[in-house]
Amino acid sequence: MNENTDAQKVFDLLSQYGIKPRQHAKTVASILGLKYVTVKQKLNGDRGFSAEQIKKIEEHFKNEVTSNWNAITYISSIPTRCHAEIGEKITAPFAVPIVARKENNIWYITSSKDTLECLEYYKVNRIDTRPAPKVVVLDNDISLVKFATMFLANNGMDVSGFTEPAKLNEQLDKNEDFECFILDWVLDDRKTSKEIIEKIRVENKNVPIFILTGELSNDKTIDNEISEMVSKYNTIVLEKPIKPKIITAQLWNILFRQSTNF
Repeated sequence: MNENTDAQKVFDLLSQYGIKPRQHAKTVASILGLKYVTVKQKLNGDRGFSAEQIKKIEEHFKNEVTSNWNAITYISSIPTRCHAEIGEKITAPFAVPIVARKENNIWYITSSKDTLECLEYYKVNRIDTRPAPKVVVLDNDISLVKFATMFLANNGMDVSGFTEPAKLNEQLDKNEDFECFILDWVLDDRKTSKEIIEKIRVENKNVPIFILTGELSNDKTIDNEISEMVSKYNTIVLEKPIKPKIITAQLWNILFRQSTNF
């Protein structure tokens, strides 16, 4: 096999799935179980990839690509995370159905009907939609759960609402792949969300957890308890009544603007 052609094929494959060039060697080394220096030589064309190695890299991305995303579509009224293969810059964006533009290091895919002359646009060679981020809302107030579910869903999130901690625990036991939790601190019978937070953190050290409370200024005990959750489990506090625009912006920064593949 032609070694330079093999290296280009691997380069194109990694780029297609949003892996930045500086991460190529580290990524391939992890997939193939090779030393970083060896992979660098292969990617530089100094050494070849075997057919088996290329196949292993391809199979890895076929298995992992469902969670990989590098862009946000704004084609409909509800934004969607996606994986997009971005092409060259285009001078006549209105001549194609959809276009890509980059803003603050984020790719946005929009209809060409929404283009502006003052902005630069790029061709979209391919686009694959990804599942909406799964968000949990737990509160014993059913009206709040319904309200939060509505405005978060309208902003591209897949929301599971709960009014009973036991129901949420059942879902956690099923290893549901939730990407964010919004939990009321004081539940029924003055029980708190402490046990649920501890359970979440056992399985996932980094998933964002928001604590809802309306009693920080009135109850020193609650103040101390939540302070412990913040320092021990890196939770984020939101005071009631919830403000839709603020909480949506916070979740957007985490769930839509922090892909490692931008």
